[in-house]
Formats: sequence, structure tokens, C-alpha cells
Amino acid sequence: MKKRYLVTGLGFLTALVLINWKVSEESALVRSARLHCSQEPEPRVDNHNQGFQNHSRPKYFDSIDTDLRPWKDGGITKSSLSAARRKGSMRMVISQGKLYIEVYGKCPQSRSIFTAWGLLLLLERFPGKVPDVDFVLNCKDRPVITRFLSFQRFVSGSPPAVFSYCTTNDMLDIPFPDFSFWGWPEVDIPPWEEQSQQITAGSREVKWSERRPAAFWKGNSRMGKLRRHLLQCQSLETEILDQDWISESRAGFPNSRLSQQCKDRFNIYVEGAAWSASLKYRMACGSTMLNVESKYREFFSAGLIPNLTHLAISANPDTMCQEIQAAVKWGNSHPLEAEAIGRHGQDFITKELTMDHVYRYMLELISQYAKLQRFTPTIPHGAQILCKDAIKHLTHTATNF
Repeated sequence: MKKRYLVTGLGFLTALVLINWKVSEESALVRSARLHCSQEPEPRVDNHNQGFQNHSRPKYFDSIDTDLRPWKDGGITKSSLSAARRKGSMRMVISQGKLYIEVYGKCPQSRSIFTAWGLLLLLERFPGKVPDVDFVLNCKDRPVITRFLSFQRFVSGSPPAVFSYCTTNDMLDIPFPDFSFWGWPEVDIPPWEEQSQQITAGSREVKWSERRPAAFWKGNSRMGKLRRHLLQCQSLETEILDQDWISESRAGFPNSRLSQQCKDRFNIYVEGAAWSASLKYRMACGSTMLNVESKYREFFSAGLIPNLTHLAISANPDTMCQEIQAAVKWGNSHPLEAEAIGRHGQDFITKELTMDHVYRYMLELISQYAKLQRFTPTIPHGAQILCKDAIKHLTHTATNF
């Protein structure tokens, strides 16, 4: 059965579901763009307010200044951009409100397509407000720019600047909203605006006090040592379920509805082989989040506060299981406090991580990045203009829609 994913408010049906491409997704994207994108700008209408819609500017936006600090003095130069190209997956250039792409390597699954779609929607949402910019994007799970080596190598200049889905204290990658905000069809997850509403609705089916007084985790246990160790945490207080995504996809995803995984008082987040996009989905449940500490940081991570939005669990495999059990016992004996933590976590996700916030974060980050450029962005030789029709054609072909 063919799946469709609706990007809310735009009527765009995406349907890239486990497709066996004869060429890489990037090649397919570029080829489609050559056929369907002209140099003429697409008609755009700005239907959004200049200020935040019903929300103030979240505090985690302040991390933009911190993330761009390595380039405050030397700026982002052509040489630092050239060095970044050797580390990134693709180069994105925005010039006069149009998006161009130059591909360097393959992205996992359909990540490049959904990331490009997000940038096209950003340009549509803020016509005339996105500055000309030239940046490199890394679409893999791990960051790629090592802080120490970068500063050693570029003592006389600026280190490479790469946008990634995550970063760490030891890396210089600039956090950027990941592909899953616009859809993750390989695991049957629709765009975040739709998915967050579904999970929130599912969380209302069972009140926190009436949920099973246990911790729950379901995922791919083969992704990383911590997840394999988590299997040993199975107990009366903790249910750990391994997810076989291959079998699940073949069956049509009958047992992986995230909106139906809000039946327990506690939910566990643990990173995979590296960064994992699953944290926001788990927190949207309103269960008390047991967050196994991760060295990887997403763009919104600064908004997460231990003992307010979640309970922190050590990533030490020698104590992790005991800490999870202790947190469950504490929460069940202090239900009002534990429920409040779950509610605060859910409020953060549903009120400060809306798609309005995601787009405005992208706009502010790109605008601040553009101010650091020490060159005027130009369209690279060999770069291909992208448009919505090119991506729509890919999904149309994939589903015979």
C-alpha cells in the first residue's frame, strides 16, 4: 500500500516510501530540477506575520550566537567554505530568493530531498527576507568538524563552517533543523506539524495518573552500544521493545504509531549510533521523560532543562539501568512532581518547537550566518536551481499519484 504525507497548509503530497532508486536520491533530485525548474522565480505569497505567531522568541534561539562564535573574528571566507566542502554532503546557495544545490555525496534515505523542501518552504514563507547565502550541509548522523583540529589547522583564518543536524562540545558543526521536520517516510512518520498534533491527541487518551506506572522504550536496539545495553534494563519498572523496521515496513507499519505510545508514565530517550531525531516525538507524549544523557546537541537542546522538562539519566552503562529504575520509583512515589515534569516537557515541545519556530530559527540562523560572510555569494558553476515542482515530480513518479 502506498503512503502519502501531507505538508500541512501547502497541499503537497510527499510519498517517498522505501523506493529502490536506480540512481542516488541526489542525482534524481538534480535531474528532476533540470527538467522542471526554470530561472524564473516561482510566485510567492507571504501569509505570515512579522512577529512570532502567538509565541515569544524561545530562549534557545540565543544559542545561534554561541554556535557562530568561532567565525565572529575571522568571518566565513571562501577558503573556509572550500574546506567545508570536503566535509559536507551538499552545498546550498540562496541567491535573490532562489535555491541552488551542488551535491558532493549521498545522504541516507530521503534526507536531502526533505531538507531541500524545507528550505524552499522557508523562501516561500519569507519572500524577500532570506539573505543571499552560501553554506555547506552535512546530512549524516554525526557532526564532522573537530574543534581542536580545526583551530590548529586554521590558526591564520577561519575554520570550516558546516550546517549539521547536531553538534557536540568537541565539534564546530552549526546545528540546523533536521529533515524529519518535513517528513520521514522510510519509517512512516509524517511532517512534524501533523505528527506533533497526532501525538498530543494520543496523549489525551490516558491521563498521566492512569497510565502504566512504568518506563517505556521502543526502537532499533542495533543502533549503538547504549541501546544494546538498554535491553538489559528490562524489569517490572521498565519495558524495552526492539523495533525491526524492515519487518514493520513490509507489514505496513501496524505497530509503530507514535500517537499510540503514550500509555506509560515514563518514556526513555537514548541516542542511537549517534544523534537520533526521536526526542521530540517522545516528549510530545507528556510522559515524564527519562533522558539518557547524550553528547549530541540539536538546535533546540538549550531549551531542555533537567528536573523541569525531563529527568537526566547517566549514560554510564554500569549505572544506567539502576538510575532508570530509581527514577521510576521516585516518580511513582511523587506523582504530582513527576507529572509536572512530563507536562513541562510536552509544553516545551508543543509551544516552543512549532513549525513557526523552526522556520524563524532557520531565518535567524541564516541571516546571522550571512552577516559573517566575507564574500558575495554567487551561483557555483554546476549548481542546479531547485524548485517545488522538481520535488513534486519525484514524489509523483514514486507513487504514480
